[in-house]
Amino acid sequence: MRRVMLTTLATVALATTGAAQTIRVTVNGDPVTFNGVGPQSVGGRILVPLRGVMEKLGAYVGFDGPSKTVTANRGDVDLTLILGERTARLNGRAVTLDVPAQQVRGSTLVPLRFMGEALGAQVLWDAPSMTVQILTDGASPTPNPDNPTSGGGNTVDIDNFSIEAPTGGLKVGSIVRFLLRGEPGGVANVQVPGLADRIPLREVSRGRYEGEYRVTANSSGLSGGAAIASLKVGSRERLIQSSENVRVDSNMPVIEDLVPATNTRTAQNRPNISASYIDEGTGVDRAQVKLTLDGDDVTRSANVTDRFVSYRPEKALKAGKHEVVLTVRDRTGNVAKQTWSFTVGNQADVVRAFNTDGTGDVRPGDVISFTLVGDPGATVVANVKGKIKNLPLRETRPGEYTGQYTVRSNDQFFNDKVTARFKSKDGEVYNVDATERLAANARPKAPSITSPADGATIGDSVTFKGKAAPGSKVRIQVAYKTSLFGVVPQNGSLGETTVDVKEDGTFTSGAIEISSIRNGKNTVYTVTFTVLGNGGRESDSETLTLKK
Repeated sequence: MRRVMLTTLATVALATTGAAQTIRVTVNGDPVTFNGVGPQSVGGRILVPLRGVMEKLGAYVGFDGPSKTVTANRGDVDLTLILGERTARLNGRAVTLDVPAQQVRGSTLVPLRFMGEALGAQVLWDAPSMTVQILTDGASPTPNPDNPTSGGGNTVDIDNFSIEAPTGGLKVGSIVRFLLRGEPGGVANVQVPGLADRIPLREVSRGRYEGEYRVTANSSGLSGGAAIASLKVGSRERLIQSSENVRVDSNMPVIEDLVPATNTRTAQNRPNISASYIDEGTGVDRAQVKLTLDGDDVTRSANVTDRFVSYRPEKALKAGKHEVVLTVRDRTGNVAKQTWSFTVGNQADVVRAFNTDGTGDVRPGDVISFTLVGDPGATVVANVKGKIKNLPLRETRPGEYTGQYTVRSNDQFFNDKVTARFKSKDGEVYNVDATERLAANARPKAPSITSPADGATIGDSVTFKGKAAPGSKVRIQVAYKTSLFGVVPQNGSLGETTVDVKEDGTFTSGAIEISSIRNGKNTVYTVTFTVLGNGGRESDSETLTLKK
């Protein structure tokens, strides 16, 4: 299995005497001089001025002011970052940053560890001297005469801390391996907030500590947090935090929005066959999506994206029942499979069009129109499940059926499926889906949280309950802020999850573990709730502050 090594930069030392020192940077032992704003520590990460370090690495760097875009190129590596955004592009692939690029007193600062390692360099942190050492082409780190390896100082020496995990995320049974190199003769362990509290590391050779963790079925459903390793020698202890989150993905993708709907009858002999899917963890592996129609693999002829698949038969389907099978696999290997069938009517042109104009924001008093075009002389009603029932569409002209609905004050529409029941003058019944969804592009309203209350004290796990637009999804993000040993500020993310809102407008999360931060004092947990809409539209967020 292909593996990925995650090397860390940010460390937290128990000694605080160097907190006011200036951060220094060297490249292969040569110091880097900064004019104006120098390196800055933001959220435990080192940011440096764009030019200087990157150019000393042999990278071509650029900055586009209007779009606030930072670019860097070295060999076959291309990086793109946008000021203030936590998502970067590495050779076209999206990568999440702990700290975004930003401007400080007019200077553009970029995350040093991420950019340095992405460009092929090794990045090391020497806490006693407050020095970042950048090594290229196999260069060796520069010894620090003020930080002997004998361990006689007031801090513990840590050279580096790395994580080896399966590419694409973890699932039940996956093994994560940890390697810490530092002062010999110590006791080392690892904590992963949201996943595991204490993972022991064994000193397998002088100064080399190793350990592993196997993901269990009881592991948190959240994505996981950044690993924090501890090395203690005698009464001295030092912590080091990984730069990447340990991601757990034990949930299979969710397949929904089947078209034609299960066990329905369509008047089209070349119907559009489609379904949407979503994966809350590592994301869907588009190359592993498979669609079959009546046993034939039609994937190559289908339009396959990260969020949906659609296919229109090249030839007319015969009248009768047809079966569709959709298989979706995520990047961790979790598989979802959905089978459904539909029936093609005897006449392909019975119903030719069905539309609504209520696709945007819908407010009380607005009038929504529905129009269906088909054979004359039929009886037609429109429905929005649980909200509009059997709205008559009257034949205003031969073969054209229209109806209106006035939105009431207690109506809540959001991405609702619109259907029509078309009964021909010969008694044949067709169930037809509208081309558009009602309020498909509307911005969802902010959720309301019913449990727990803001400021509540919680245990080791908590279940969140609230209300939001029926049929929508709510993203739940959990973060923490603490003070290690009551001295060193520390904050981070425990991860996030997404829950579905029921048709009655309520949602309930599973029991989510809220891990205590070891050695943390006055820890506060912040939980943010956001309703997710179509086209990237999101509601205003609702936030709770909790404590243990």
